[in-house]
Amino acid sequence: MPLINEALKSAKPMATLKFDDGCNAAVRANNEDVCAAGADQPEAGGSIAKMRELQGGDQNPKGFEYSVYKYEGGSAEELVALLLYQDFDGIASEQVNEAGSAVALDDPNPARPPQDLKCGLLEPSAHIIGISNKPHTKCVNSI
Repeated sequence: MPLINEALKSAKPMATLKFDDGCNAAVRANNEDVCAAGADQPEAGGSIAKMRELQGGDQNPKGFEYSVYKYEGGSAEELVALLLYQDFDGIASEQVNEAGSAVALDDPNPARPPQDLKCGLLEPSAHIIGISNKPHTKCVNSI
């Protein structure tokens, strides 16, 4: 948790995220495909590729993408906390690869300073968002 806490403390103020019709259309279409496939363990991702497809393929949208299945939490705040933890867990895994030794999320002396971390939820350039939450026959829901 110190790694997450330090990143949050040092994060610069963020712009207000706004729902975007194009982003929403892409994540909804991707989520429709995911739910229609009915996989026991759906693969994460696909919304950025779907956005590219919907825009005609000549665009190169950039962004961060999150896929959550079987979410049974009770609030948006809880979901955001889960996503932050997943990002920082991935960052800790990268540090294992770079440093050759494990870095736990509760390590009080992280190997990489918080300002060097890449987390979609804390990305200062983020300004638009798309969200979709659909029921899934085999894994409760797909967000």
